[in-house]
Amino acid sequence: MAVGILRMVDAKTGGVVYTMDPNSPEKDIKIINAVRGLGKAVVDGVMEPDYYSISRKTGGILEKRITQQQVMLVCNQEGDIEERNVPEEMKGKPCLTDEQIKALSEYASALESYYGGPQDIEWSIDYDDQIYILQSRPLKIMEVERATMKVPMRVEGYNLLLQRGVIACKGIGYGKAFVLKNEAALKDFPEGAVLVVRQTSTRYVTVMNKAAAIIADVGGVTGHMASLAREYGVPTILDTESATTMITDGQVITVDAYNCNVYEGRVNELLEYSSKKKDSFKNTRLFKKLEEALKWIVPLNLIDPEDKNFRPEQCKTFHDITRFAHEEAMTEMFLIGKAQDSGGGTIPLGKEGPLDAHFIDMGGGVKEGVKVAGSEDILSIPFAAFLKGLLSIPWPAPRPADAIGLLGMMATAATTSESVLYGAGQLSFALIATNYMNFSIRLGYHFSMVEAYAGEDRNDNYMKYFFKGGGAAVDRRLRRLRLITEILERLGFRVTVTEDVLSAVLTKYKQADIEKKCEILGKLTVFTKQLDLIMYNDTLIDQRIEEFVKEHF
Repeated sequence: MAVGILRMVDAKTGGVVYTMDPNSPEKDIKIINAVRGLGKAVVDGVMEPDYYSISRKTGGILEKRITQQQVMLVCNQEGDIEERNVPEEMKGKPCLTDEQIKALSEYASALESYYGGPQDIEWSIDYDDQIYILQSRPLKIMEVERATMKVPMRVEGYNLLLQRGVIACKGIGYGKAFVLKNEAALKDFPEGAVLVVRQTSTRYVTVMNKAAAIIADVGGVTGHMASLAREYGVPTILDTESATTMITDGQVITVDAYNCNVYEGRVNELLEYSSKKKDSFKNTRLFKKLEEALKWIVPLNLIDPEDKNFRPEQCKTFHDITRFAHEEAMTEMFLIGKAQDSGGGTIPLGKEGPLDAHFIDMGGGVKEGVKVAGSEDILSIPFAAFLKGLLSIPWPAPRPADAIGLLGMMATAATTSESVLYGAGQLSFALIATNYMNFSIRLGYHFSMVEAYAGEDRNDNYMKYFFKGGGAAVDRRLRRLRLITEILERLGFRVTVTEDVLSAVLTKYKQADIEKKCEILGKLTVFTKQLDLIMYNDTLIDQRIEEFVKEHF
């Protein structure tokens, strides 16, 4: 099996070329967006780029709009990406020379001719002024009739909620506002609603086929989500700054994505300009082929490791393979505790509460020469922060379970295999390095895993959290999961819960923020120990959440 490797261009300048204005094709222009450094900032829509328009007929430069770029993304000596300040002498000056603009325009015309249609092209220019074409893909162009439609600038007699932003996709949308609080709520998005979000995300593609319109506080028209909105023909206004605060959930609104206006209520005068959506991406050959492929990738059939069918020959999808491999690897790792010499290259963590843990240092995670480590010996940034939280509050005494809670715990023990019972309360295991930790924790009847990377480049930083099991009845375990979910979402995690299994992920926070969140997760580990035994009604969930947030956030 071959491995393809694409060398990253050490870019002095980068950006995107549209061979046609996707919202106003009648203008007959090409658009170039450019920033100093890597063009990733343009694609992600997180930085305002320089804007250049070029005549498709003559190739002449029609307009330049130069921004005051303050920071840039660059490649460092270690091969990573880091953010640096733009030199003072370059601020406010064009990213591109006229010769580079014309050269990019000519490349764009050649690509459009070769592929037979308008193109969305990503490019870079290195420090030797060599131009690299990184990617070219079809550009979704709005039908001319819709793009040139003369919609009134303002309709009198209606309350105007918003009158600002940039248009990613023209059109008129009407429906109830769905103000998104977290991405998990996307599953509840109703047909015909207007999606109102804080910032753009490609994850919203899952509801674009149902959305009447999209409004965002933050986002750029050359970003990936804007391209998807045009692909689906969803009227979209970005960079409104305050949509999520000015619009309330469930409020009926009309979105005018021709003039960046959002009205309260139904504006019949505008709805006559609303056209039915053309065939969306869902009806293309590419979508159908991807949908067919996903049948062999996404579904998970191997769920319970204790099920008799949890074995290699029952793997039917790639998800099954990764699930099986992960579970078997975890089982082997925890069997270290059964070995006579359980240390075997690991370093035990000095008895910290009831936690019996060993770890392997992959480099720079612990002081040299340490045989049994205390928390003061740990140099790993995320692991030290996690232990700080873990040890900052007292370990709870055994919870006084009521009769039902006790019966639930007995039932769990009676139906749990010996191998799992062996793991209850036994060895926890960590892999650590200077900026990294992967800590698999066994406490009582539940298992959790915390993985984190905390470095100087926020683009590399992430956290993952996994939680499963418990000794109480199912309803009480699920209440504990609801509590953990709410707390993680307040920390900024994207959380997924399937039955009694929780997984969460968080990305691109600063190192100090990752440290703080690791510390809070350490506290949460102690706080939720045996909590399921006393979660006998839903009222306790909110009480315990507020108790934890008040004391530990």
